[in-house]
Amino acid sequence: MEDEGASDAEKLSVANHLLMSSPPGQFSDVLEDLLKLVPPSILTPESLQAIARAYNLATARVVTHEGHSFVLAKEGEVDGSHYLDSGTGKVVEVDHLTCNTKSSDLSPPQSDEGLEPLRQATEDALDAYRKSLFCAAANSSGAFAMPDGKLVLYVSGEHLNLRNWWSGSWMGRYEVTGADGDGLVAITGHINVCGHYFENGNMQLRSSREVPQETLPSADAAAIIAWIRAKEGELHDSLEGMYGGMSDTLKGMRRAVTVTADKFSWQIAQIRMRNTLLASKK
Repeated sequence: MEDEGASDAEKLSVANHLLMSSPPGQFSDVLEDLLKLVPPSILTPESLQAIARAYNLATARVVTHEGHSFVLAKEGEVDGSHYLDSGTGKVVEVDHLTCNTKSSDLSPPQSDEGLEPLRQATEDALDAYRKSLFCAAANSSGAFAMPDGKLVLYVSGEHLNLRNWWSGSWMGRYEVTGADGDGLVAITGHINVCGHYFENGNMQLRSSREVPQETLPSADAAAIIAWIRAKEGELHDSLEGMYGGMSDTLKGMRRAVTVTADKFSWQIAQIRMRNTLLASKK
């Protein structure tokens, strides 16, 4: 990025875009290559921490502290480097670039104490649901009771096999409203799926689904998890069906034979004779 036609701000914007588009488990690899192209006066330690923080929050990055994994969520953010582990109720200091963690004495962010029984029940049910489906080690879930009475839920996981040239991630974020009162309880969500395959190439699949708001039959953890299970199952089945039939789809786009309906001849003598006849006509 030594092109003098681009300003420092434009170079930083390009670097930010590339880092934010990093495939699962490969943020540090993309950063390593960028540091060879972009001078340190542009990619300063402060700017790198800011980009890494944005990436970790956007992907609901899973980190581990003292043997317990938790989701980095905006709803659990105390400040730019301290986050609530919703499973333990403790605040943890996080280095966004390395994902190293340290214990902290800071207090958790403000929450709706009236929602705590439902939040804890949903946290436990979400944890059981996630463990029943995710096979990868880097996965976690979290439930956050917001001051405005909203319950925010996360399911996040990465499956990395970089030695065999692939990686993938799944992230679901859900909002439950009305659980703190006598009115209707509504839930909505957003699911992001990313797959990356880079043997002899570089291909990313990104699938995103907005789940429209629906009313729940009751304000309890079982109803919430049943809804999440159904919606994530629908997306999983649709992706599985699409890729299962992709070979037939591509096959249907090809001609079985040429336009002339003649099969290609692999006889060398015939090919040489044809070339000789064509040459004699010139």
